[in-house]
Amino acid sequence: MALPSWTSNRSLAGCASGNVTDFHRLPGWEIGIVGENAARDEKEEISLLGTAVESAMNEQIRNELFSAYQYLSMAAYCESENLPGFAQWMRAQSREETEHAMKFYDFILERNGRVVLQEIDGPVVEFGSPLEVFEQALEHERKVTAMIHDLYGLAVSENDYASQTFLQWFVSEQVEEEKNAGDVVETLKMVGDKSEALFLLDRELGQRRVEAQGSG
Repeated sequence: MALPSWTSNRSLAGCASGNVTDFHRLPGWEIGIVGENAARDEKEEISLLGTAVESAMNEQIRNELFSAYQYLSMAAYCESENLPGFAQWMRAQSREETEHAMKFYDFILERNGRVVLQEIDGPVVEFGSPLEVFEQALEHERKVTAMIHDLYGLAVSENDYASQTFLQWFVSEQVEEEKNAGDVVETLKMVGDKSEALFLLDRELGQRRVEAQGSG
């Protein structure tokens, strides 16, 4: 649609550049459009996350991605020990942790926040036994649980109810994560040095697949 003849490119350019004199030359309907666009842009830039919560969630993205990296390292160790079922379990866990990271990523964006990715530390690469692998996995999950609880407590102190609802999924998820790793630790302790029992456990763990994650 062509602009009316009394609308000059100069007046529009002047408005865009903030020139008050040129701005006054615009007809009323154009001033209204410019004002609405500016208000819309300003609204879109307002984050619905507090600075502290947004920063903590960006930190948790890093923590979840480190978890994925660590579990993939554990999978590599299990492969080197000819335990493909153990490796499959760890691969599935690694992919799950990546999904957790993306939940935080997407939530920050949904709240008009700013995602800032951070450097990830290198994982542990050497382990003494399959039991040590799962004992470290259990210890790691307990640390992640503490992180989630701290983040939830921060959301409570900030009166951020949307973040509390989002984080409740992770609180419940960590109960399951600790139980899964703990169950394998106890089984490995009973297996001991019995190679046949270890073979059967390896085959059982190899049946694990990544399930679709519920919405956070």
